[in-house]
Amino acid sequence: GTEWEKHTVMVGGSGDCAMSVMGCEQFSGGAFYATNICPDAPSVDLLSAPVTAAVAPEPTASCTYKSSFPPFSDTCEEFYGEYSVESAAAECASVADGSVFAAGEPCAVKATDEFMGVCVNKAGTEWEKHTVMVGGSGDCAMSVMGCEQFSGGAFYATNICPDAPSVDLLSAPVTAAVAPEPTASCTYKSSFPPFSDTCEEFYGEYSVESAAAECASVADGSVFAAGEPCAVKATDEFMGVCVNKAGTEWEKH
Repeated sequence: GTEWEKHTVMVGGSGDCAMSVMGCEQFSGGAFYATNICPDAPSVDLLSAPVTAAVAPEPTASCTYKSSFPPFSDTCEEFYGEYSVESAAAECASVADGSVFAAGEPCAVKATDEFMGVCVNKAGTEWEKHTVMVGGSGDCAMSVMGCEQFSGGAFYATNICPDAPSVDLLSAPVTAAVAPEPTASCTYKSSFPPFSDTCEEFYGEYSVESAAAECASVADGSVFAAGEPCAVKATDEFMGVCVNKAGTEWEKH
């Protein structure tokens, strides 16, 4: 949904689903959308139409608690999409002892000087959730890693963490997760399990030149196609799409 959106199109069989989801969400910090080969993942059909704004006018609810992960700071989650007050309350009660639930309220920690950023999980889906994080500049690297590598989210920062995408990107609706046509695509043999044929699509503000340069660097023998979507989508082995950096200037599928 941003000027640097890119899609990695993945192929394989049902036995490759778990490894592909893990590779997308835990190692590359993306969001995985699947065909019916992988029925337990969000459907790739979600990518065929515009997604909702990254931030609704008001969340369904929020949940404040002390994080059990470094930097062990005060943390607050906001629930969007199709969360009901009841389902959000149940999730809040399970996340930590002493959690505080607030129906219809955003996270109060956003108003403090320690508001460091937001980790967006399942962006544009019915279970979108934002974890609002607080801390100092020394906590940025650990927070980004925790968000993108361990929870599979996308981290947006205040000026406390200037090297991360700005949280201001969350103040307005994002564009469709998939543009009518990508700027380009790049096909190569993956170097990660299940070592399958893989194709990336570049969207948003990627130029043909910047996409070509990235394609050339990703693997030996990569094949670049300007203005073309991934051909592997038309095969029976099309398994899903890993959306990276959703809502940032470098989004790629």
